[in-house]
Amino acid sequence: MIKLNVLKTTRENFHLKVLLTVSILCLYLSSIGLFIDDRVINYSPLWLKPLKFALSSIIYAVTLIYLTSLIPNQKFLKISNWITSYGLIVELIIIYLQAYRGRMSHFNFLTLEDMILFQVMAFAIVMVWMSLLVYIFGFFKTKVNEDTMIPAIRIGLIITFIAMGLAFTMTSPSKADIQKAEINKGPIGITMGSHSVGETDETKRLPLTGWTRTGGDLRIAHFIGLHALQILPLFGFLIRRLKFNYKSGLWIVNAVGLFYLGLVGFTLLQALNGIPLVKY
Repeated sequence: MIKLNVLKTTRENFHLKVLLTVSILCLYLSSIGLFIDDRVINYSPLWLKPLKFALSSIIYAVTLIYLTSLIPNQKFLKISNWITSYGLIVELIIIYLQAYRGRMSHFNFLTLEDMILFQVMAFAIVMVWMSLLVYIFGFFKTKVNEDTMIPAIRIGLIITFIAMGLAFTMTSPSKADIQKAEINKGPIGITMGSHSVGETDETKRLPLTGWTRTGGDLRIAHFIGLHALQILPLFGFLIRRLKFNYKSGLWIVNAVGLFYLGLVGFTLLQALNGIPLVKY
């Protein structure tokens, strides 16, 4: 059985706790913003997106603090956690700065300043994405000891890593974007990239998530896949608590992982084909 000490601050998790603190502060600020600032951008309250990113960073920081405590040799995690923490802090700073300015944080090439901020944010997130490989490597070296938590975490890490890469389906310019840039003689002054495929009415969105109801939304597969890192270990924990024998528990974990990966793939293909998750 793995022993945990997630509350203790170590050299390895210190930077993650800095990220957690900053994210909680950002969540507080964006919550206030929703009440006192009635500005809207892209048919959504201006401070809703920053709030969602702050909440996401809180969940990710807590998850990595937990995972760090599970790896016996944590020394090699220090650099990974440093990159992850300050990469996400850079992202939060840019998102909140752009919200304060009343401007889009993503796909924004309308001015040189907007383009630079978007590119800096994109670089930071790629570094965060690559740093997850350190965790994948660490957990594949960690002994299982007939504990279904470790295989569940391994599968969750792989699916989450894949889901992070799905962000490129949103940021990569479409043929229409390339044509716009050619007519515009460069990207400055236009937007490039999109959350949706074939959207016909930007005013029709799902509440809270903002997912489109009139086209395919690439954020759905991205969102589902990112949370494999919480959901798959939860299954591993439940199987352990229910005292399944290891072979049966491992079969269940693998089956759930395969289903979850299939769900990510299905929602991605649905979005790429312009099919909304819900029509009403």
